[in-house]
Amino acid sequence: MGDEYRAAGPAEFREIIARIERLERSDRDAPPSIPLIDPTANVLKLVEQANIRQDDLRNAAKARRDDLDALERYYQDKLREAETKRLDAERSQEQTRVDSLLDAQQKAADLVAAKLSDSATTLAQQVVATAEQLSKAAAAQNETTTQAIRLLERNQYLAGVDPNQRNASRQINQWAVGLIVGVVVIAAEVALRLSGH
Repeated sequence: MGDEYRAAGPAEFREIIARIERLERSDRDAPPSIPLIDPTANVLKLVEQANIRQDDLRNAAKARRDDLDALERYYQDKLREAETKRLDAERSQEQTRVDSLLDAQQKAADLVAAKLSDSATTLAQQVVATAEQLSKAAAAQNETTTQAIRLLERNQYLAGVDPNQRNASRQINQWAVGLIVGVVVIAAEVALRLSGH
């Protein structure tokens, strides 16, 4: 073990006891070195100062809180204004985008309408031309059929064929010619309706 833990010898022990006895005697015989006073006035003064200090701290905290509240209101107003401006800018930008899309759609619709009108006019012209061709072809076919019927009737007449049979053949031929003419008329009407739109 170190020297600080060594046991005190009998001489040292006696000297320590002598010192303690001297201290005890000096304490009993000597008056106290600090005069005895009533600490009440001192304590009351400290309590009063503490209360004043707490009031000052409360007032300072209230003033600080009021300042912070005023700053918060100020910056909340600024944030509201900035947010309103941001939303207005977004709305304006979105409106511009929608307007440009609507303009593009209108232009596309106008272009399609113009192409449809051109197509309808072309189709109507083609239908009319086709109807005229069909009409001419039907007229030629009708003339050929009529000549063939006349020739056939004449041959049958000469051969002594029953007249009822001749009427039936004539009706069939007339029906075919009427059908062709009806198709041509319907085609012409469809063409006229398409060109009207």
